[in-house]
Amino acid sequence: IAFVQASIAYYRGEPIVTDEQYKALKMKVQRSGRRKDVTAFLLFQKGEEILSTEQFDALKVESRRLGITAENFEQCTLAQLEEMYIDALWAYYNDGVQLLSDEQYNQLRRELQFQ
Repeated sequence: IAFVQASIAYYRGEPIVTDEQYKALKMKVQRSGRRKDVTAFLLFQKGEEILSTEQFDALKVESRRLGITAENFEQCTLAQLEEMYIDALWAYYNDGVQLLSDEQYNQLRRELQFQ
């Protein structure tokens, strides 16, 4: 979540962390392997909502370099949706971290029921 917030702020031109802290967050996400689908979804949702088209396009380019492709639910496979759902539940119940807003979680559940 910190990476998503820092990325959005950075591409808005209003950084909330230093360059060194941002690079450290990028490296952490790149190495983690876990929750990349959730990170991609959050970047897509928040980026599209908050950023201008040019800013959002720049964010997508940088995300691809990290192995994170900004996606929305319609672009996700069933396996990706299931992984996001499990990651979101695991983070919430095991780590005490809410990765998705209630609205995003409900949207994910509806998409899984539809598929």
